[in-house]
Amino acid sequence: MTLKLYEPQWSWKNETEKWLIKKFEGKTILNFPCGKSQVGFRVDINQDFKPDLIADLKNPLKYFEPDSFDVVICDPPFSMFNRHVWYNNMARIAKEDFLISTPYMRTYIRNFDLYKTYLSQQNANFYLRLWLHFKRNTQELSRYD
Repeated sequence: MTLKLYEPQWSWKNETEKWLIKKFEGKTILNFPCGKSQVGFRVDINQDFKPDLIADLKNPLKYFEPDSFDVVICDPPFSMFNRHVWYNNMARIAKEDFLISTPYMRTYIRNFDLYKTYLSQQNANFYLRLWLHFKRNTQELSRYD
């Protein structure tokens, strides 16, 4: 028997896909990492998901300019949550909204305010996904830059 060290199975429920599409209708969306999701411009390091672009989440500004998408949706692997620089860089790509799916996490993202928190059910109601929705702060924030 051959043991596979990593076999991707990640996907959202159809209801989550529909919710995201409806919520951000008419906006440009970056979905990074996308997994099996079909929402927006899809980016993932795993070519098996057939993303629009193969890229590494650790350095998102290598691939995208700041303010290049209206909305950035990010559902990273849990192993990424012990590193904080990447999600501030990911948020810089968003002109308006940054949505991150996370385990419980208190965080500060430069130039963004926490707008809402959502929960979605996953895997036959066994697992709840927490979504933190940040909106770009339109006030002068030069003290943070």
